[in-house]
Amino acid sequence: MIIFFVLFTGSASGQDLNFGGPFTAFSFNKYGASLSVGGGGTFVTVNRFYIGIFGQGTTDAFKRYGLNEHEDMLLKSRQTGFWTGYNHKIHDSGFYVSLYNKVGFGQVYLNNSEQSVNYYDKTIILTPNIEISYRITRFFEVGIAGYYEFHTGISLFNYTSADFNSFGASILFKFKKSD
Repeated sequence: MIIFFVLFTGSASGQDLNFGGPFTAFSFNKYGASLSVGGGGTFVTVNRFYIGIFGQGTTDAFKRYGLNEHEDMLLKSRQTGFWTGYNHKIHDSGFYVSLYNKVGFGQVYLNNSEQSVNYYDKTIILTPNIEISYRITRFFEVGIAGYYEFHTGISLFNYTSADFNSFGASILFKFKKSD
């Protein structure tokens, strides 16, 4: 259902810049690596500028553990929000460069699924990205982005926003309306 919504949202107005699709994000901070999955799509485009929606959450593929009294707890996050950006085609090469910022509203949490224990705190996450993508077919692009996640307002036991801030890379699959 979510994939249908993302694909529909991405192609709703029929412009070339509109897209929708899944992405995978690998991030790293002082506690280790993390893998997030999600999806998004655009719904407003003006010239090469766009606005869209997205959602993503941390998986258990890489385990980022807390320290001290929370050694058995995984550090995780999930967010939903919007993104705004600018997309530029590099001549007639099929390559595109995008600059965008994701603004996510969500939660960070300590999780121990074996003991069914979770501790949450709300956060706003700002994620500036730079992406290069290549159009493989008339309706499909693959992109790679680099980003930095800034978390705000976290006060969860001894953890602060700085403990959840991270840098990373994303792989994006974009389904577009063909020209």
